[in-house]
Amino acid sequence: MVCIYCKNSTKISNSRHLARKNGTWRRRNCQICNVTFSTIETPDYSTIWSLARNNSKRLEPFNRTKLYISIYESLKHRPRALEEADELTNTILIRLSNIVIDGLVFVDDLRNCVFNTLSNFDNTSLVYYKAYFDKD
Repeated sequence: MVCIYCKNSTKISNSRHLARKNGTWRRRNCQICNVTFSTIETPDYSTIWSLARNNSKRLEPFNRTKLYISIYESLKHRPRALEEADELTNTILIRLSNIVIDGLVFVDDLRNCVFNTLSNFDNTSLVYYKAYFDKD
């Protein structure tokens, strides 16, 4: 990775796995300007997972942003909707990663994972989600 200040190459001085974000935290040092900064690297799910719809043989790239927006829309009644939607999306992605087979995410598995996660978090959000996004 390049330095965010001088655009020269950096060296990793520390690295840790982030279980809650399914990513890696890294401390980086620039060899030229001697600045130190941190990065969080997460997988690009659209390149490693495909969404398999029930009625179609066509696959589409998995879209984390689409999932996040649907969760956020169901949490709009809550004061910390943005932060909670991000945390819940990460939780759902971690749960999905345990059941993904050969890079395929089945719509029913995704739906059940969202339902279970929201029901454990906030029943009102679950009702909103089912009313507006459970259409497949």
